[in-house]
Amino acid sequence: MKTEPFFIAAAPVAVFSALSDIEGRSLILSSVSRVDVISTLPVQTGTIFKEKRRGAMTARQWTVTTLRPPHLISFRRRQLGMSLSLEYKLTEGRGGTVITATVTTWTFAPFKAFALLATGAWSRQCERDLADIKRYVEQRANPAWRPGL
Repeated sequence: MKTEPFFIAAAPVAVFSALSDIEGRSLILSSVSRVDVISTLPVQTGTIFKEKRRGAMTARQWTVTTLRPPHLISFRRRQLGMSLSLEYKLTEGRGGTVITATVTTWTFAPFKAFALLATGAWSRQCERDLADIKRYVEQRANPAWRPGL
């Protein structure tokens, strides 16, 4: 399921840096309370980390499955017989970056209804995460003028 194209008034490299900042996810994304990096850094294809979201009972393990700076990054997690993939495509346009997020789930036939619910829930979470990334990146890329700067 694709989200609507999302615009951020900053260069793709700045947006990609925020998306790929695994250690800083709890500072960038308001719903993330803790991140534990399991594999080595810097981030690359195969990097594994656990992310604890506020309100969730357990941390979820994610793997970086695609990394093509500054245009594409994707993550995957497997849990309870289901695979969930999040893909972020970044294109330069309109004086900033346009992001398209795609959420894909896969599971065995008996769990298809659960997979559809998960896809919808993660699509909404992607939109909230993108709003957090927009706020974070735009504040740094376009600082507000203040007297004394």
